[in-house]
Amino acid sequence: MNALPEPLRNIRALVFDLFGTCLDWHTPLISALTTAHPEVSEDDWSSFAFAWRTSFLVQTAIEGRKGTFRPVKELYSDGLDDVLEGAGKAGEVASKWTDEERASASAVWSQMVPFEDTVAGVDLLRQNLAVIGLSNGSAPALVRMCKSAGLAFDLLLTSDLIGTYKPSPRMYAAAIAALGLKPEQVAMVAAHEWDLAAAHKEGLRTIYIQRWTEDRGVDREALRDKFDLYINEGGIVELARRFGAVP
Repeated sequence: MNALPEPLRNIRALVFDLFGTCLDWHTPLISALTTAHPEVSEDDWSSFAFAWRTSFLVQTAIEGRKGTFRPVKELYSDGLDDVLEGAGKAGEVASKWTDEERASASAVWSQMVPFEDTVAGVDLLRQNLAVIGLSNGSAPALVRMCKSAGLAFDLLLTSDLIGTYKPSPRMYAAAIAALGLKPEQVAMVAAHEWDLAAAHKEGLRTIYIQRWTEDRGVDREALRDKFDLYINEGGIVELARRFGAVP
């Protein structure tokens, strides 16, 4: 029995989201915040981090829908301002940060680490497919993170290179153009319903990778029939297995 559903059997390339799909942002951020401010509990910092992350996603969505671009650093800074009030003790501490402390905390968003299945899974998939990254991050930061982690993509496309953010159609069009393939020969891989929905509108096939940090308010069971493939365990290594690569 073929491990892939019929719509994915002619796929020649995979386009990966990075933040939250390939890279774990939560672990390094919580480690940095609790180390700098142990007087705040890890749970409080975690709630604060999720709120900051959500605010950043809202900022990128606004830019993407308008087709405009502001640097990632500005969006993280604006996102931080949006969550300070009402964020409990963590918000009280963060509201008193100096400019240097704000910059230090924001810099941790450029120190994400791969999920444990990411590097091996991407390496396996690259044996038979073109595998590229498509991210709402910056090229310099992602090059550093990927190089440090040994995470090798055939190409990295980022918001600062394209001039807007997902879910702008321009982001997905840039990936298709770079690959030189038809949209239906390319699958978007992400842990975000909104990302895959936008990719689908541009003709890409869709693969959902479940990550505990992402889509926390979404009914994941309802997503199983929405996309071409849903991976709930094993992450990218399991995806590689479905495509015929054996670890």
